[in-house]
Amino acid sequence: MPKIYTRTGDKGQTGLATGARLAKHSLEIHNLGDVDELNCQLGVLAAYLDTPSIQAELSQIQALLFEIGAELATEKPTIKADDSLVLEQQIDSYQQQLPALTHFILPAGSVAISHCHLARAVCRRAERSLSQLASKKSINPFTQQYLNRLSDYLFVLARYIGKENHIEEQAWKMRP
Repeated sequence: MPKIYTRTGDKGQTGLATGARLAKHSLEIHNLGDVDELNCQLGVLAAYLDTPSIQAELSQIQALLFEIGAELATEKPTIKADDSLVLEQQIDSYQQQLPALTHFILPAGSVAISHCHLARAVCRRAERSLSQLASKKSINPFTQQYLNRLSDYLFVLARYIGKENHIEEQAWKMRP
C-alpha cells in the first residue's frame, strides 16, 4: 500500500492536479480548504438527521462539492446552471411548507439545526473566498452561483428541520 505522506508539502507548498505547485496560503488552496470544510460539515449534519430524503440531498451536494474541489484543482469547469436549479427547486419545496419569515432567527434549537446553520456560515466563507479568487482569475460563474444558492438552501433547510421536529424558531431581539 502506498504511503499517505509524500513529504512534498513540508516546505509550505502543495501540488494541484495540473502539476502546479502553490503556497499553502494561496487563495486557491484557501478555496479548496473552505470547500473541503463545508463538505465535512455537511457530513456532520447528515449524521444528526433521521430523514433519508434529506440525507440523500446532502450526499448529492457533497458529491458536487467534490466536483467543485476538482474544478478548482484542475481549472476544468464541471458545475452547470442546472445544479443551482436543483437547489432552487428544493428551496421552493421546503419554503412552501414554512411560515413567512418576519424576523431574524438565531442559529439554534437543536444540534441538527445548529449544524445546518454552521454549514451555511462555512458555505458563505467558501463563497467569499471564491469571489476573492474570481477577482484574480477566471472562475466558472456557475460555481459561484451554486455556492450562493447552497447557503440559501442550508438556511431554509435549518428552518424546515425545526418545523419537522416541532422546534420553535428563536427570534433575535435587539437589546433595549
